[in-house]
Amino acid sequence: MNKTTRALLLFFITLSLQSFSQIVEGKLTSNGAPVEFANILLYNQSDSSFVLGAMSDSTGRFSFSTPSSETKYYLDIQMIGLKPFKSEPFTGSKNFGNIPLIRDENQKLDEVTISIQKPMFEKTGRGMIVNVETSPVLKSGSTQDVLGKIPGIVVNTDGSLTLKGRSNVRIFMDGKPTFMSIEDLTKLLENTPADEIEKIEVFETPPAKFEAAGNAGIINIVRKKGKGLGFKGSLGGNTGYGNFHKFSPWAYLNYRSKKINTYGSGWYYNSKSDYVGTGNMRMIINDEESFFYKKGQRISGSIGGGSRAGIDYFLSDKNTIGYLGMIYSGEATGEEPSFVDVTGPAEDNYDYIDANEDFKYGWYGQTHNLNFKRQIKDSESLNIDIDFIARGNYSETSAINNYSIKGTALTPYYFEQESQTDVLIGVSKLDYEKTILKDWALETGMKASWVNTKNNFKAFTGTGASDAIEDLNQSNDFDYTESIYSAYGILAKKWKGKWSVDLALRIEHTDARGVSPTTDINFNRAYTSLFPNFSLSYTIPKKYNLSASATRRIQRPAYHQLNPFTSQSNQFNYNEGNPFLNPQYTDQINITWGIKDAFYFTLSGAQTLGLMTHVIEQEDSLERQTHSVQNLDDFYNYSLNATIPIKIKKWWSINLNGTLYNNKLKSNADFGTFSYELTSFNLQMQQFITLPKQWKFELSGFYNHDSYWNIYFVDPHYQLDLGLSKKIKNWRLTFALKDFLNIREGNGGVFQNNIQMPTTYKPESRIFRININYAFGNQGVKKERSRKTGSEDILQRTK
Repeated sequence: MNKTTRALLLFFITLSLQSFSQIVEGKLTSNGAPVEFANILLYNQSDSSFVLGAMSDSTGRFSFSTPSSETKYYLDIQMIGLKPFKSEPFTGSKNFGNIPLIRDENQKLDEVTISIQKPMFEKTGRGMIVNVETSPVLKSGSTQDVLGKIPGIVVNTDGSLTLKGRSNVRIFMDGKPTFMSIEDLTKLLENTPADEIEKIEVFETPPAKFEAAGNAGIINIVRKKGKGLGFKGSLGGNTGYGNFHKFSPWAYLNYRSKKINTYGSGWYYNSKSDYVGTGNMRMIINDEESFFYKKGQRISGSIGGGSRAGIDYFLSDKNTIGYLGMIYSGEATGEEPSFVDVTGPAEDNYDYIDANEDFKYGWYGQTHNLNFKRQIKDSESLNIDIDFIARGNYSETSAINNYSIKGTALTPYYFEQESQTDVLIGVSKLDYEKTILKDWALETGMKASWVNTKNNFKAFTGTGASDAIEDLNQSNDFDYTESIYSAYGILAKKWKGKWSVDLALRIEHTDARGVSPTTDINFNRAYTSLFPNFSLSYTIPKKYNLSASATRRIQRPAYHQLNPFTSQSNQFNYNEGNPFLNPQYTDQINITWGIKDAFYFTLSGAQTLGLMTHVIEQEDSLERQTHSVQNLDDFYNYSLNATIPIKIKKWWSINLNGTLYNNKLKSNADFGTFSYELTSFNLQMQQFITLPKQWKFELSGFYNHDSYWNIYFVDPHYQLDLGLSKKIKNWRLTFALKDFLNIREGNGGVFQNNIQMPTTYKPESRIFRININYAFGNQGVKKERSRKTGSEDILQRTK
């Protein structure tokens, strides 16, 4: 690490200034007893606009800092069963001392309704907040359903996401890592009821305290926080049928006392799905075109589950220590029967292949997190996290290809592959927040992480399972070790409730080493990167908002992409790792205009240097395609997004959102040129209708025009969904019919260099689902603390 890097790290670690905060404090009592968990609301005296909210602790005390030392404020204190208290206007610091609240004898609890009106979509200088709680229809489905309705988000068939035409979106839950691969994460989100979600934060330019990884942005799913003490729980399940069965029950329990909060959940899923695909591969053999037309059906069944448990111990009003752990596992098994018709000169060797592949893929993992938080003051806090993660996966595949020519059988070809990957991760993280220089906020922190992956791959070939022998040209071992050290600093300020700005800088130093004894590959890599971060916003409440932000992001290679393995997926397709893959960097600027907290228009521009993307090298003479991930040249993305809500009737509302974008790529590789420029768009629509007896109906759909997924061209595709829900006391019932017209397809192909390969893809998309949720106990119990661990970036790169 050079002198400049050490100096910057030292600066961030030692940065700590004295506070000049304007502190407001006091104690609430009623008949001499402390009033716990009362709402303390701070308002601007000049226009009565809401500024911030706080809550009294178990002793009735409250303390927080005001955004400005010059603005005149007043307090509004509310508690069920007690008369509201409104303070006299004040400026600067204020100690109210003891505030006695008077019991309201005329107030009946069953007549009290507290309603906080929020718009469904809120824009910030860094992205958007989706308030799921404001929509009874949104919260009636699953969390995966909600993600598909966020403006600019497209949920792909494998569960991965794109945001305004850009891939590599990161997903957090309550600021904590989800600890899962795309496959298992999709299962978790499908089985997490949206009614448990308070809001979803979409950061197009994430704050510097988040990892610099993820060039498209970050999505943070925030669950509801309740109040009070006691026991609560919920049981639920999701079942359905498309071409095959779907079943996934789950349970959640939470008990909270004044000193301890314990919580836990468990889930299980058992489902089966399929898709039908075709591909017509063109190759030039003997100077003439030959075509290999393949059609197959892939059928896969998944079984798995997991549990999550934690405990928080409140050492005092200011100090909390906690443990959070999770364990999970799952396995997918299935088969893919297919056939290949051969035409052209290649049919002189064979004209038909009858093939069948059997596969098994499993994943498992456990995570452990220790956390300590000290709330020094309302305006000052310290948070420490230590993580240990162990995870892994395995796969077993085998395929038999039976060749024939003019009906005569030829010698078959058989291959079998076994792989095992184990990952160990250790992370330590510290975050410090403080209000300084009157109304400037300082955040600073540092993080160190260590990762080790061990990969083992074996391949066997023959004419059948009985005579298959190991192919030493493909079998391989690979060990990879990586350490990342980072630090950040943020300064933020808000002026008179209208202007706000934050300036930030993050520094990350990476040391990596890869060793493959079977291939003599041995590399060491070290690099240091700076990530500036900026956001500026001007807001007039209930009128308009104008904001701008800029950031730099990094996308490091996933660990499995660095494995120097060559594996075979079928007769013509091979997958090859790239141990020399470098990270990619993205610079992005966003400008957003919001009108009346409802209509939003965002203009974005991004440039990605050294784009990591999936490419294909086709060797016609070998009748072979090799798939790998390579660093290409610059990639450009420009987009305009619009969100437009329409209120037709009190019982009928519509949300429209669309994104117009332009993507451009041009790059030269060792085996050809990869390029495209495409202007396209996608549209999303949701119609919410309230029926008699409080039934909720939804008609939603999307249309995605021409697009590229890596170098794959995708034709326009679209879908329409129906939903119906109702809440009956503690029960909530939801019925959904996805793609009820059965029109979802994914056709397109690869048309780059010498590759001309049209493809079709028809997933199991028309699925009827029933979701049942039963809540019991005190639903006002506060859930576990919303805290993040230190391993969110690393876990996104493991498989």
